[in-house]
Amino acid sequence: MAYKEGTPRGLKYKVHATIDADSRVILEPKVTTGAVHESNEYLPQLERISRELKISITEVIADRAYGSGDNIKTLNDNGVITYIPLFSGRSGQLHEEIADQFIYNSKRDRYKCPAGKYLHPFAKHDKNLRLYSTKSKDCVNCPLDAICKAKRRSSSKTSARVINRNVHQALYERVKEFMMTSEFLDKMRERMWKIEGTFAEAKQFHCLSRAKYRRLGKVQSQAYMCATALNIKRLVAFIFSIFLVWLSQFIKHQISWLHKNISNLRVFS
Repeated sequence: MAYKEGTPRGLKYKVHATIDADSRVILEPKVTTGAVHESNEYLPQLERISRELKISITEVIADRAYGSGDNIKTLNDNGVITYIPLFSGRSGQLHEEIADQFIYNSKRDRYKCPAGKYLHPFAKHDKNLRLYSTKSKDCVNCPLDAICKAKRRSSSKTSARVINRNVHQALYERVKEFMMTSEFLDKMRERMWKIEGTFAEAKQFHCLSRAKYRRLGKVQSQAYMCATALNIKRLVAFIFSIFLVWLSQFIKHQISWLHKNISNLRVFS
């Protein structure tokens, strides 16, 4: 079952298509069920393309569906420049709610509250969140207790305050700054007409708007045939562009030859 905003939930397949940014040639149209999220398929797909096609990937451009912290961190760690918006506008938002009161020290990995007390990390991670907590004695009779934005520990027997910090928080903050740059916005505009245009072309002119068969293997064959047709069109356009360049150079050469040899020509009337 798959759901997209504005459409009813239904049984669907997904085509996770990756293209070369310069030529718009489709490198792989991977088909999955509609229940497979894009972010889960992204890294394995890039790894297959790099391994099987012997391509060195230096930068990637994708929409926010692929913008999980794990994806962006893995790509950055491998030296790949990522132009991917964060998966959600809420990424790192929990931290922003208390950022004006609590100061994070990245070297010591701890928070300092407005009262001067420290919140140290717990070893436990839960869904990419790490818990930072004060000591109970630090929060007893605290004069800022009424306005403190940190939550109390779940136990009613303690006065300790806690903050949840995403393990990718520092990455989220860097990506949010990068998302505001003109370079990033230009890449997003480029993505719109290149990959979204490819999807539109495949659906409108090459029958990819509806699965013609059942089972993944057969739908995968349909996606391959569609990608083949699109790539042949790209190839023909590329060959034609080379021919035009050659023709232009040939005409310039002939004109240049005529200019040099015009004095040797005799005109008959």
